[in-house]
Amino acid sequence: MILTSWNCRGLASKPKKLALKEWINNSNLDVIFLQETLGRAFEIEAMLKTLLPGWIFSAVDSTGHSGGTAIGIKEGRVKPQQ
Repeated sequence: MILTSWNCRGLASKPKKLALKEWINNSNLDVIFLQETLGRAFEIEAMLKTLLPGWIFSAVDSTGHSGGTAIGIKEGRVKPQQ
């Protein structure tokens, strides 16, 4: 399993979204953890699901000192346990 973490410091800019998409599509990642997403969880999840089809995302709101986080799991590569 290949896992990576990226402190993205926000995902609002188009160049940053495109860089993230290119990086993930050109790597063999199974799980990605994004730190400091700087947004509301439902908006971050929707944007990431659109940007990266074939990935499942879950996010946490950016509140207080927390910059928000998101985790992505490549469908079919990792089976999350509940």
